[in-house]
Amino acid sequence: MTYISLVSTSQRPAMSRLLFIGDALLIVAAIPIAWYLHHNLRPWLPFLKDSPALPIFATAALLLLPIWLALTSLFKSHNIFNRLWRTTELAWPLLKLHGTMLIIITIALFASQFSINRTLVIGYLGIILLLQLALRMLLQMRLRYRLALGSLRRHILLVGDDTPALQIFAQDVVAEDPHALIIGRIGNAPSAAHADNGSEHSAQSAPHVDHIGPLANFGLLLHTKTVDQVFFFPPHDNPAIAEDALKECEALGVPALFYVHTPKPLQAAPKLALLHRRPFFLFDLTPGRQNALALKYVLDVAGAAVGLILLSPLMLLVALLILITMGRPVLYSQTRTGLFGREFKMYKFRSMVANAEKQRNTLLDDNEMSGPVFKIKTDPRVTRLGRMLRKSSIDELPQLFNVLIGDMSLVGPRPLIIQEQQNIVGWKRRRLSMRPGISGLWQVSGRSNIDFEEWMQLDLAYIDNWSLTTDAKILLKTIKVVLTGEGAS
Repeated sequence: MTYISLVSTSQRPAMSRLLFIGDALLIVAAIPIAWYLHHNLRPWLPFLKDSPALPIFATAALLLLPIWLALTSLFKSHNIFNRLWRTTELAWPLLKLHGTMLIIITIALFASQFSINRTLVIGYLGIILLLQLALRMLLQMRLRYRLALGSLRRHILLVGDDTPALQIFAQDVVAEDPHALIIGRIGNAPSAAHADNGSEHSAQSAPHVDHIGPLANFGLLLHTKTVDQVFFFPPHDNPAIAEDALKECEALGVPALFYVHTPKPLQAAPKLALLHRRPFFLFDLTPGRQNALALKYVLDVAGAAVGLILLSPLMLLVALLILITMGRPVLYSQTRTGLFGREFKMYKFRSMVANAEKQRNTLLDDNEMSGPVFKIKTDPRVTRLGRMLRKSSIDELPQLFNVLIGDMSLVGPRPLIIQEQQNIVGWKRRRLSMRPGISGLWQVSGRSNIDFEEWMQLDLAYIDNWSLTTDAKILLKTIKVVLTGEGAS
């Protein structure tokens, strides 16, 4: 069963390489673990022989690291991102890998006459096997969880007439990626005769694709539906013909793929994409550095996990203070707009009175932020403790859970509430083309002191110039901003 989306397919090699690096780290980490276990178990298990000195064992193990990595690549034990795997399927390539490695080590020890404890070697191999299997099971569990949430599902819009090319492509998408969702087709409505023939053909082979309107409705649909990718088919398979639709895609940061040859693109540089064995030109203004984006995702999850562990005492203390001074609930959750319009629950420590949402409408005239965003520097709904939490940005810490489950990133455009995001139109909506972040250019540039237009420009500047170095700089500036309280309200 496949589940990775069409675009995410390009990230699979990067994710596999990151797992490859993870395997190398586990192989190294298993050296002291195996040695200390063997050394400390010897008094309890008399049949165990003396362990060699740790430096000697470590040197011998590290000399075998290149062979480990070569066999890992040979047995493709890191290619686990193309579908859901059972535990036995995950274990089988690893068992073949470790069996081969045991044979190589045995031959090497016999040929070199190098004496080393066999139980230590077997224990070392066993620990590596368990660590590698545990890592793969954790990755699969997390992918299953995200799949259950629906966050891995790709929402695909087809543009064109009900042609054989479109029908066959839809059939391949459904057959090869059952977790891709074709939300419908925009174009000319089929004639009655064509519809009857299409229904008969659909029943036999191709899936039914709903006709959801003419091309004139394209912009409205992009603004009201979650759309991750748009595929253009005849007669709209030429950017010169579908120019307005392509401009809408570029303005909102939605990838547009054309089925046939195209003339000069409007803005985004075209990239050839071979998807489901068919050629498309991809017009995508979002960052195209897939390896770096995959690494960003891994660093986000790792950073959130480490942050939650290190900050758990502080978070427990804050939760206790909120309970004492304000009562329940401790956390405040609000539906926000995420990647390409996905809705998710964002968490914060509660900093306002219990009925803050009901009071919001009475304060609209006091709004100090331009544009559709509501913001008051001295919001009367904020409690005394809440002001301290906001000033120090401690109220944002629960969003580490959002990063951990994949709804947010450590750095990215700030997610807005649904009502505010719905009022943002045109080029500003391209801020949704990257995962929203806890921190970003807006936060480290003064946030409350910046008007709406400049805020939107900062978000797009971040997207257009994104790199891991940029994220690192923003995180370092975030520490300074948090310590000084600059721009907080």
